[in-house]
Amino acid sequence: MVYSGAQRKSIIDKVIEDSVPQFFKPNVVFQAFITNSHRRRVGNALSSKRGRIIDFARSGVCQAFDLFPPRGHPLPPKHYRVARIDRFINGHDPLMFMHAVSFDEHNNMIVLAKFQNSFILGNTIRFIWYWGCASFLGESPLKTIKYIVAVSGAATYCSLKEQGQDTLEVDAFGGKIFDKKFKDILRAFSALTPAEKLEFDQYLSYMLVIGPSQARQGIVESPSTSDANDST
Repeated sequence: MVYSGAQRKSIIDKVIEDSVPQFFKPNVVFQAFITNSHRRRVGNALSSKRGRIIDFARSGVCQAFDLFPPRGHPLPPKHYRVARIDRFINGHDPLMFMHAVSFDEHNNMIVLAKFQNSFILGNTIRFIWYWGCASFLGESPLKTIKYIVAVSGAATYCSLKEQGQDTLEVDAFGGKIFDKKFKDILRAFSALTPAEKLEFDQYLSYMLVIGPSQARQGIVESPSTSDANDST
């Protein structure tokens, strides 16, 4: 996402301030305590965590979206890949890649459940529990996990967009594309019908139930934690 230096500093300061233990009486006044060293450590941690979501998306989209042609298929591999991705990200529903879908005998895509793609489910759960980031859920886990699903969805979109080119070129996942897709996804969540919203909230609650089964013992996350905790 694109932020000015001042915006980035403000976001990181907010993260640090919100992490201060609430052991003090309400409305207590603190002296300024955030140093540039604090900002660097937290900023690097946030970048690292988003990077983990992106790495998972990049490494898995080919398998998750069946981007390799079946044996004997008439299309060359890259043409098959580009055409298949086009259906997921450039069709009548540009968020088709977020849904659970199937294909009928005529190769038409059928939406089974909105925003319930199992690959995005896996990325979200891996980030929160496998990498020891469950504390991110805070006191409103149902609301927070929705934003993590949106980040995972935006990373999946960018990975598909990379693979959707005739010649593969690695995008750094910066800039306006990631940011726009993240906001598009959040707007789509808000536009769900009452029945769809109820189903989606139940799905998010399901994530919160099954996610802890992926938690690893001995994983401690802090602003100074390095990627050495996870080599996969």
